[in-house]
Amino acid sequence: MIAFDPREIKNWADTPDAPHTLPKLIRRLILATVPTPSLIDIPGGSSVWKPGWDGLLKVNEAALLYVPSGASAWEFGVGKNPQSKANKDYRKRTENSLGVDRKSSSFVFVTPRVWSGKRDWIRRRQEENEWATVHAYDADDLATWLEQMPSVADWFARLIGKFPDEGVVCLDDWWKNWASGTRPNILPEVVLAGRSEQSDLVRNWFTKPANSFYVKGDARDEAIAFIAASALNKPDSISAAILAKSIVVESIDAWRSLERSNYPMVLIRNFVGDVSSQSAVAKGHHVVASLDSAQEPRGNGLKLPPLGRDEVVEALKSMGLTEARARALSRKAARRLRVMRRFLLEEAGAPPPEWASPTPSRSLIALVPIGLV
Repeated sequence: MIAFDPREIKNWADTPDAPHTLPKLIRRLILATVPTPSLIDIPGGSSVWKPGWDGLLKVNEAALLYVPSGASAWEFGVGKNPQSKANKDYRKRTENSLGVDRKSSSFVFVTPRVWSGKRDWIRRRQEENEWATVHAYDADDLATWLEQMPSVADWFARLIGKFPDEGVVCLDDWWKNWASGTRPNILPEVVLAGRSEQSDLVRNWFTKPANSFYVKGDARDEAIAFIAASALNKPDSISAAILAKSIVVESIDAWRSLERSNYPMVLIRNFVGDVSSQSAVAKGHHVVASLDSAQEPRGNGLKLPPLGRDEVVEALKSMGLTEARARALSRKAARRLRVMRRFLLEEAGAPPPEWASPTPSRSLIALVPIGLV
């Protein structure tokens, strides 16, 4: 598990990126905590400078961690005087709530600074009875919240340059590592070419109660890339929840640590070992087993078909390839993603993988296929 010292978060607040990134962090934390809010409107990037609330949220569930039940309106501030900013935002929004019903909504202020007067400020604002409830979160709260959400913690650790625990990586960072390095970089459309039905099936599975599911490709990384592409290709609330909650687990030790968490995640297995999914599912986690062509699946899941002939050509063209090059690459790879990616890596100057060498190494020959356990 990745742990944060509040001072690390406070130091990050001094960086130029903090005002743009804080809304993204809060959005991810909310979606990891409450995957399906009925409303979440938290702009990020250049949109943080637009007038209006920094965030609007509505959840139907009971209050969870730092997410109030019902409607809530959020303000963020990274300045060194959090109390001054909180007072300013509170007065401004209490005088003009921009259509938010104050009596049935919570006011939430978030700062990545350490705020020693936070509790007293909350008490005094709550006594005014202007809002249904009043909340304020600082660096201490963010550190605790991140500790409960490993997928977001991994993302944030990489963002601020903190070395994360071995054996875990959030899904969108895994995708960036996998899709980059080729020339040009692989787009989600390539992975999903001719596989829209399977993508819809996976996305629908994520909206169901906790269960286990397998995705089988030529290689495990193709299965994981397919899951990531299914989220990245459709920027909607389902995709946002998948990316916020999903973590690729690459070792048994990391798995055994994560499966005990009381806050549901999407755990994507990227290792072969003698572990069961049952205890993780019982804790409320969605579990995905990524399988290669040599592994025998068990339970509910899907096998990825070859890439669609016409669809993959169009997808490769969207990456910048000419139609002639796209068709030649599709034929050369026999519409197999694993082979296609290898050719693109070689064109970018990367060495071929060990399995593609003419003479396999002794260690590779010794490998034996192992089924999912």
